[in-house]
Amino acid sequence: MDNALKDRFSSVTRSARQAVQKGFDAAQDYVTNSYGAARQYATRRYDRAKDYAIKRYGTARDYASKGYGVTKDYTGKGLDLGGEYARVGADFARRRTEDLNELMHTRPWVTIAATFLLGYMAARVVRTLFASSEDEARSRRRGRRT
Repeated sequence: MDNALKDRFSSVTRSARQAVQKGFDAAQDYVTNSYGAARQYATRRYDRAKDYAIKRYGTARDYASKGYGVTKDYTGKGLDLGGEYARVGADFARRRTEDLNELMHTRPWVTIAATFLLGYMAARVVRTLFASSEDEARSRRRGRRT
């Protein structure tokens, strides 16, 4: 019974973490790709503008303005979509948290069992840490005697 509870709790927590991470990674990738595409587009426009500047200053200024506008539009769109991905990931995590809260309210014994399980695990970790530090202290003391 404890393993099933532990597995379900771990599964819900893992799913929420994965959803948030996927949303964040997707948003970050999209913003990075959008920035790269916008930068390439702006670079191409800048090169064209430079060539035209030699021939016609007015025409070059118009192209540079258009390139800036397109870059600004693509960057804005990339940030908007990145924010949307982040919102979707956060919404998914919120729903999983609500599911977990509902489980805890409908089945309080699950909450009590999970609390005892976490306490037991924390006690084991602390015991292991103190045991290893005591072993190190003993070995240092033995080294000084010899």
